[in-house]
Amino acid sequence: MSLHFFLMGSVRARRDADEIPLGPRQQRAVLAALLLNNGLRLSNDQLIGMVWDDPPPSAVMAVRTYVYKLRKLLPELELAGKDGGYAVRAETADDGTGEPLEGLHSRYFDAQRVRLTQRRLKAVEDRLERELDALELRDHVHANPLREHARALLMHALYLDGRQGEALDQFHEARTLLNEELRIEPGPELREVHRKNLDGTAKHVAAPDRLPPELPDFTGRAREIARLVAALPGSVGITGMRGSGKTALASSRCWNRWPTCTSSNRSCSAATGFLRASCAPSSARAPRPRLEQAVHGGFTSR
Repeated sequence: MSLHFFLMGSVRARRDADEIPLGPRQQRAVLAALLLNNGLRLSNDQLIGMVWDDPPPSAVMAVRTYVYKLRKLLPELELAGKDGGYAVRAETADDGTGEPLEGLHSRYFDAQRVRLTQRRLKAVEDRLERELDALELRDHVHANPLREHARALLMHALYLDGRQGEALDQFHEARTLLNEELRIEPGPELREVHRKNLDGTAKHVAAPDRLPPELPDFTGRAREIARLVAALPGSVGITGMRGSGKTALASSRCWNRWPTCTSSNRSCSAATGFLRASCAPSSARAPRPRLEQAVHGGFTSR
């Protein structure tokens, strides 16, 4: 059996596919504080300061009670008592669900919520920078209109797609928003992408299309690895929630057998280009945004 923890949305735990009821809000808060400090010993005073801004007189006893109940609910977690404090060693996954630490409110959790949100946005933008999918970038910018790096990526993707006018429109829209909302001008990255759009010097630098680096301490997936190896050399599909370790599992086996293996480009822009090149003349004449919408719908409806 495998145990998975989630801090995006409400604090949750799953044993295989089964959701585990974690109890009242403050009990979930104690677990969240321990998970956020993975492997570090937290004293009673530290836990209390994280869970409550204005702790009640019974806070010490409450923490002990919550830890006792969590041990009963999650025996495999090994919630260890250390020198008058507590520690857990467990990773958390991001399944893309909701605001981080939903329902937990203290100065500590408010600061952690900002940190986790920024980390999630950076992870999304790192992936989008590799793929430069104009349609997905447009959706991301629409949801996060003040993210200058995301806007710069969208401008670059549009320019590379031959849509220089749309790329310049994005710069003017960003400048207006930044002026109105924050009273600032676009930063160096946006200005540089704008300049390269104007003088036609923007270039695409492809990222190395190789497997992620091999993990030196990949553990805890013996059953999945056995099933994967048994299915090779046939085709194998690995599915799971975002952050659950699909890529790590696949690359852990691929590195030994195919160290020069490359990853495929499944972006909507790539599929749109293929559609234009290989399909009927009517598709070649269709406006690219309409083709992208159709391809994107095909991916997301599967």
